[in-house]
Amino acid sequence: VPPVFAAGWCAIEAIRGHWPGAAYQHGQIAQSFYQMPALLAPARFVGETGCNLLFAMIAAGLAGIALGVRRVSMIQIASACVAIALAAVVIRDPQALGDPLRVTLVQTMQPAFRDQPMAERLRDPDGLYAHYRELAKTVPDCDLAVWPEGALSGVFLVAGDEEATQVRSLAPLFGRAKALLIGALRTDADVERGDRGWPSAYRNAAYLLERGSGDDIVIRGIHEKQYLVPVGETLPFWLAWLKSWMPWYWRTQRGEPRELPRLGDGRALGVAICYENCFGTFFAREARGAASFFAVPSFEGWYRQGAELDQMLAMTVLRAIETGRPVVRATSDGISCAVRPDGEVALALPRNEATTAVVTIQPRQGATVAVHVAGFVPFFAAAFVIFCLAYPRRQRPDRANGGPEGPTGPTSAEAPG
Repeated sequence: VPPVFAAGWCAIEAIRGHWPGAAYQHGQIAQSFYQMPALLAPARFVGETGCNLLFAMIAAGLAGIALGVRRVSMIQIASACVAIALAAVVIRDPQALGDPLRVTLVQTMQPAFRDQPMAERLRDPDGLYAHYRELAKTVPDCDLAVWPEGALSGVFLVAGDEEATQVRSLAPLFGRAKALLIGALRTDADVERGDRGWPSAYRNAAYLLERGSGDDIVIRGIHEKQYLVPVGETLPFWLAWLKSWMPWYWRTQRGEPRELPRLGDGRALGVAICYENCFGTFFAREARGAASFFAVPSFEGWYRQGAELDQMLAMTVLRAIETGRPVVRATSDGISCAVRPDGEVALALPRNEATTAVVTIQPRQGATVAVHVAGFVPFFAAAFVIFCLAYPRRQRPDRANGGPEGPTGPTSAEAPG
């Protein structure tokens, strides 16, 4: 029973954690230990789902001991503990790639959408918040400045020739950084616009920009959000018909996979916008695609400084361990931070405050084991449960119910001697 229970628990958590149409992937077992990253070392080999399995084995084993299933439970607990200890000992980071980077994290303290006057939400790029410009003045000499998702909320960059002209207005946000990663909304020139100027279809995006010659700004890459928030940005397929009754509903479209943005020196940057931070499979794909580090521009103003901020950080810790890459987060009001490949938080900005901070990270190359195999762990767990349910182990008859030594076994007269 304990092994089947642990595997079943793991499989259920995997469904919640990898199905984009489900609710938020909060509450995974492994996320509870994000402040003790040494316990999460197995994630480098078997990912978040594998860690869920190991912790479920320990929990199910303790329950089994309490229920009297001692032998199997003790073996199960010991196996999980040994696996965690070995992972912490033999862990090795992927190789360093190039020189370290100085990255500035920008926390804007932009209020939540419902706190913003509509006039400000519909501003053009030249009408950026005055405090954005002041905040940008605090960005020091660095290789990259990372701004949050939605930093340009209400501004729609139009794909095509117009896009290159629009991004020039973002020059003041560079500060003294060589490159800029910032969240914006992206649409197409032929998309119809409503009475308030909002296009009928758009995509959540992040732009990697770099200074060119003179006043020119070069677009080094664009990432479009591929995992949309259920209900918040899209409706599950079985509720999609409701959109025809809600003309005011978000018209966010799913972005298409694109080539990874690259810095001027050629190193690739993996970008995960907000909700994409939940999915280890997404990070694994980007790591296999040569991402040397990750940036997570995110808008957390919805949560009003709630516990969800810590849950988002917990997911980031696991993503860093799984891929063996540093991950930087830039959010609206917290938690903006930098996480090392071993899961340790190297820097965290104060919450609920408009500020900037610089951190040095080391881009890396090469893949961890989890990048290739973690996606298969849920299938093995589910297959194990199905096998055990389909082919239950035969119980040995005990003395009370008969058997070779019970009432139906040999009598004393037939027994030797």
